[in-house]
Amino acid sequence: MTEVRHMVGRALRFTLYLAVPASVGLILLREPLVRALLEHGAFDADATALVSDALLYYGIALAAHTSIEILSRGYYAMGDTRTPVTFAVTSMLINIVLAAILVGPLEIRGLALALSIATIVEALGLFIVLHRRMEGGLWDRKTATTVYRIVFSTLLMTEALVLLLLVLDSSDTFGPRSIFALLAGTILGAIVYQGAMLALRVEEAQAVMTRLRALLVRRSRPPPHKPKPNWYAD
Repeated sequence: MTEVRHMVGRALRFTLYLAVPASVGLILLREPLVRALLEHGAFDADATALVSDALLYYGIALAAHTSIEILSRGYYAMGDTRTPVTFAVTSMLINIVLAAILVGPLEIRGLALALSIATIVEALGLFIVLHRRMEGGLWDRKTATTVYRIVFSTLLMTEALVLLLLVLDSSDTFGPRSIFALLAGTILGAIVYQGAMLALRVEEAQAVMTRLRALLVRRSRPPPHKPKPNWYAD
């Protein structure tokens, strides 16, 4: 059981390390993303605004979506397949009810919000029950510290992205600068977030940098010299 707890905790921390800033980045950069990828031909500015709003509500639950995959495997490792299915069915019912309520006033945005709320409820339910079942729990000191540092680093990233977007486009339309805003925002956000996580000595951030350095060293090494066969040797 202890091995399963450590495995799930490590996977959950790494998942949140990637998903939380990705969720915020998707929300903040949703408009230049949609404009750069989709706003062509019949897909006009009104369609961009509609899809961007839907992405806002979908992005809220990105971390919950990814966490469900990790938490469910924790139950499977314990031989429990019933609990994840129960929460999945409950989430589906919540989604149906909320979608019926919200689709009228919010249209497609209501469908996105309903799915996000249902997903967050499912993720929280899976986490709370699994935390109580495991000796020592999932919310230990290491996980709590990592989550607090993720939130702090994400706040720094958010401030940097908001300032960048204000500088790039004061009219809130972006237009032809959408691709540049998307690329610049992605690069700046990644640098600020990863830099903050490394400054806070977060294990997951250090592991990523170690892996990247190993890949760069491997690519920079010349291929091993292979002697040419001597076909004329006796």
